[in-house]
Formats: sequence, structure tokens, C-alpha cells
Amino acid sequence: MKRVAFLFAIVALAGCSTTPVTRSASHPVPAAQVIAPELQAPSASRTLPVLLIRDAGFMGSFVGAIVAVDGKNVVMLKPSQRFEFYLSAGNHMFSVKQEKNPLGEPMGETDIEIRPQGPNTFRLRLISGEGPRIERSTQINE
Repeated sequence: MKRVAFLFAIVALAGCSTTPVTRSASHPVPAAQVIAPELQAPSASRTLPVLLIRDAGFMGSFVGAIVAVDGKNVVMLKPSQRFEFYLSAGNHMFSVKQEKNPLGEPMGETDIEIRPQGPNTFRLRLISGEGPRIERSTQINE
């Protein structure tokens, strides 16, 4: 009986976390989920490449995460998907909300600096009770 309870606890805890996904293990986001396709090509003002990969894991796996940059929705990401786009150097406000939000998870907002020397690689994490979070990461560059 103790073993069953222990295994149940491990499964329950594993469901509450997500894990980073490397570039090589991620999948490009389908065009149908890209809300702002113009960001996928550089322009005179947007020259720095940015990579955003949503973590893998059970938490939130049935719900898309809508990512906005500076108040404009740009993409809807599902687990293990990557979005590569271009921004200008400087600070940008990234926000993430769930496509559907049956549990009332809060929206996540992060002020992110896009650096001219990079790396501008980020992971989208879902944390139970805290909402989504975008963080700079070197783990995903492989």
C-alpha cells in the first residue's frame, strides 16, 4: 500500500512541472498557429533572432499558450513547439495567457531584454499556481 501511495505522489508531482526542450528535440510551430507572421522575417527595425520553445510536460498540455510581445498576440504554442522570430534590441514586454483557462491560472508577464550579442533563447514554462513564465535559457540551444 505504501508503494502505491508513493508512486501516486510521484505521478502527481510530475504532472505539476514542465521540462526544457532543446532546439533539436522541438517542433516548429505550424503556420496556422502563427498570429503575427511578419515577425518571422527580419526587417529594418527587427534584426535580432529570437528563439522561444515551450517546455514539455503534462501540465497545460491540452491547452495552447498565446504569447504576446509588447501587447500584440504573436503565436499560440503547444508543448515542445518552437517559434523563431525577429525583434529589435532593447526591452520588450512578453505576456502569456492560456488559450482556454478552466482553472483560472493567472497571465504571466515578463520584461525581457533582447541583447544585440545574444543569446536570445527563451523557454516558456508553466508553473502550477504561478501561471506561465518566459525565461532566458541556454539549456535549449542544442
